[in-house]
Amino acid sequence: ALLLTAHPDDESMFFAPTLLSLITAGWEVWILCLSVGDAQGLGEVRRAEIGDAAEELGIGRGRVNVLHDTRLPDSMSVSWSSDVILEHLNAFLHEHDNVTLLLTFDTLGVSGHVNHASLPLALHSALPPAYTLLSSPLWNKYTSLISYFLPLHPTPSARYSLFPSEYVKALRVMRKHKSQMVWFRWLWITFSRYMWVNEFLPLSP
Repeated sequence: ALLLTAHPDDESMFFAPTLLSLITAGWEVWILCLSVGDAQGLGEVRRAEIGDAAEELGIGRGRVNVLHDTRLPDSMSVSWSSDVILEHLNAFLHEHDNVTLLLTFDTLGVSGHVNHASLPLALHSALPPAYTLLSSPLWNKYTSLISYFLPLHPTPSARYSLFPSEYVKALRVMRKHKSQMVWFRWLWITFSRYMWVNEFLPLSP
């Protein structure tokens, strides 16, 4: 399985239930992160942090590829080129031809970040089967454990959820991103449904 993300910490903030569930089920998981998240000049710090998070997850830093391509800037206002995204994704898949599942954001990107939203727009049917993480409306985004009982879709293709003991591990994973642990991220890891539950649908054509 390959998780395609935009920035270091995406895997921990948004996809921890999925990654922990897949690893427990015995999947070989890779992360392809298309930028170092250098908007504040912390790119190399964040590159190291995602490696630490991958170790805590049980993936291992050797299965994390973090790119630094100036054509894919860490920016709240710049959409990424589909051609550049596919260039890097196809290169990865050429080297790892055993990938049978691709996971990424949907076109709302959960947080509305344009870099997140650029990822599904670049994908096409020639890739391994791709599934996108359902974005939640605001009223349902900060429901924490109650998210178990507030599904985003009546019949998602996949739904991954954590027990409280696994949530504690997800917290440890997110805390590996020390440079990003400002006050509002503490609120996120305390209240966000994405620390407890992930739901996916097939990528829309």
